[in-house]
Amino acid sequence: MGHLMMEITTELDINKRTASYTYGKYCQNYDFYLEGHKSGCLHKFTPHDLCIVDRAIQNGEAVDASNLQCQKFPNVSAQTVSCALTDIGLPV
Repeated sequence: MGHLMMEITTELDINKRTASYTYGKYCQNYDFYLEGHKSGCLHKFTPHDLCIVDRAIQNGEAVDASNLQCQKFPNVSAQTVSCALTDIGLPV
């Protein structure tokens, strides 16, 4: 890089705070596009639960997300189970 922050903001015609924020974000992981963990609600599925989902689909215990939800996860909605299947690369 080698440029001063003032030179960058003048050349790109952006606010100094914007340049500082972007530079700080880049220095955290050296990748602008890497998404970190987001705060908020906890995930309804643990990695162990995803293994159970994968095993149940592969063994033929469950046919689809709705069936799997009824059998293994009655406290989670079928849509959440469907999203979990999509996340691990299984057909819904």
